[in-house]
Amino acid sequence: MRGCRTVRRRACVQAYVSDSLEALVLLRYQLDTSELKRALVGKQVLIVDEILLSPSIPDRLRAMVHAIVLQQLVALGAFHDMTVAFWEDFDI
Repeated sequence: MRGCRTVRRRACVQAYVSDSLEALVLLRYQLDTSELKRALVGKQVLIVDEILLSPSIPDRLRAMVHAIVLQQLVALGAFHDMTVAFWEDFDI
């Protein structure tokens, strides 16, 4: 996954497979106020607003690609000690 641009705590992450763009993820960062300690040290919450999959992905593989992208986002959040939240339910 590669980051394409960050503007005011928003980002667009690109997911490539064999040099082919397969997904775009729109996300944003907010201060984590779930615990006072996390807020005081400036921890962030990674909020996934939207996952857009390439139309070239066959229907039978869309759910699997979607799950892989979500898994990688959760791993990214864990690596940076961030909580990962999803803005709404995803329709695969």
